[in-house]
Formats: sequence, structure tokens, C-alpha cells
Amino acid sequence: MEGNTYYIETTFMKYENPQFLWPVQQFHSNTILMSPVFLLPSCTYTATMEHTGRNLTLQFDFDEKQYGGYLNVVYSLLDCCQKTQIINGTNKSIIYQNLSSFYSKFDLSLKVTHMLPVTKQLPNFKIKHIREIMRHISSLHFNSELSDLTICVEDSVYPVHKCILGAHSPVFENMFTFGMKEQKEDRVYITDLTKGTCTSMLSYIYTNRLEDLDNIASELIFIADMYNILDLVKLCKGALIKQMNEENVFDTLVIADKLHMHDLELRCLQYIAHNKTIIHSSKEYEDIKKYPNIVAKILDYFMG
Repeated sequence: MEGNTYYIETTFMKYENPQFLWPVQQFHSNTILMSPVFLLPSCTYTATMEHTGRNLTLQFDFDEKQYGGYLNVVYSLLDCCQKTQIINGTNKSIIYQNLSSFYSKFDLSLKVTHMLPVTKQLPNFKIKHIREIMRHISSLHFNSELSDLTICVEDSVYPVHKCILGAHSPVFENMFTFGMKEQKEDRVYITDLTKGTCTSMLSYIYTNRLEDLDNIASELIFIADMYNILDLVKLCKGALIKQMNEENVFDTLVIADKLHMHDLELRCLQYIAHNKTIIHSSKEYEDIKKYPNIVAKILDYFMG
């Protein structure tokens, strides 16, 4: 069976547009403007800017026959800091919320890179080699004989390896390389973490596996964000979105607000907008009233 298995490796080609400056004068509410047609060797697209209420929306449209992969959009409004958003087949818009009268005149800059996937078939031996590497790394999980650091959480200790933690997390890497006390000591005490989430985090780092992600994602996402383990953050987001329902959508919205995850926040607001009755019938909405900034976001999304 394994001899008949085909494996695919995907890489990305980059095609970049020069920065486009969109000067707008007297841009009033309910205005719609269309960009020029942008041509890249890999795709053709346009952007539509719409100002409705206090929200500004950028909607991207592209030639379906040419489009594949995703657009990496770097944008800034006036002198605000640059932001980045991924535009793909399901997420085609960028939304600025709660614009004040200060933004009646503004410049908007866009720099867009099209990431086009290129796939090729891999021979089986390469996959086997990767599996062997993962097996060797997994064998170091909880291996105290070869570890060079101990993580202490509550009443438990976990033998770990600085190089493996640092490879997964830039936060751990900084701890171990820039003269912090963790570089000199062989113990790290973490007080804002439970044993369960620590075990799950280390299991992912060493084995690339997680048990019962659906039930632990709402806790694990905080530690993944704290240590900037981006792949783990993405997995937790996916689990929260997959299991989103009327009973947990407000809890997920609180998580997105606390961690400033605007993409997850938008998915929650979209779910609430499509199920408006839960605002009146859900007891969870009563709890959300303790967060007036979140209530304001819900109302603004409805009004926009």
C-alpha cells in the first residue's frame, strides 16, 4: 500500500505589486470608490472601497480563472502603523471599524503580494526520512537524561531542551540567548500556566500531536499566543471556529478581544449576525455585558 502512496510538497511563488497610494479627499459616508485593475503575472484583481456608517471596507475581487493561493496585503491608513491581512477565496475583505470624523480626509496605501502555490510530487523515501526525524525528536519528550532545562509548573517539573523550545518559539529563543536569567539557570518557573496546558504545549512541540484539541483550545490558545507558537495558535483558532455555536460564541469573542485576534473576532461577529436571536435568548449575552467594548463592537457590526 505504501508503495502506491503519493506525497505532494507545496512551495509558493511571490509576485508583488508596487505600493499603491489611494488619496481620498472629502470621503463621506456611503461613498464607494473602485481601484484601477491590478495586473500581476499570476492574477488580476481590483479593490473596492466603501464607507458605510463608521466602517470602511476594502473588498477584493479577482479573476477566478487566474486566481489561486492568496494575497498578502500590507496596508495603512493615514500615518497609522502598517497592518497585514491575508485575502483568499473565503476572506476577501478588510474592515476598518469605528472611524471618526478625523478620517474624513485620508490616504490609504496598499502593497499586495500574490502567493501562488506550486506543487510537486515527493518520493516516498523523503517522507519516511521526515518521519524518522520526528520519531527521534519525539523520543526526547520527557527525556531527563539529555535535557538542559527544567520547566516548573505548579507542583510538576518537565525536563526540556532549549534548542527544541527555541526552534518553536521566538519567546523561548530570546529567553535562552539574550542574557536573561533562564540562559544561566537550569530552571524556569511559570506561574500563569496550568499543568494540563503545559503538558499539551510540550506534547505539540515534541510530537506535533495534540489530544482532545476541541476541549482544550480555549485555554491552549492563550499559552500559544504568549509564547508566539504560530502553528499552535492557528490550530486553536481552527478548533474554536469549527465548534462555534450559540453557547460558546460569546466566550470565543472574549478570547479574540483579549488576544487582539481580529480574524477570530470577525468570525464571531459574523456568526452572531447570522444568528441574531441569540442576543435575546442566550444567557451568555448577559455575561458579555460586563465587557462594554465588546458590546460596542457587536452593535457597530450590526449597524455597519
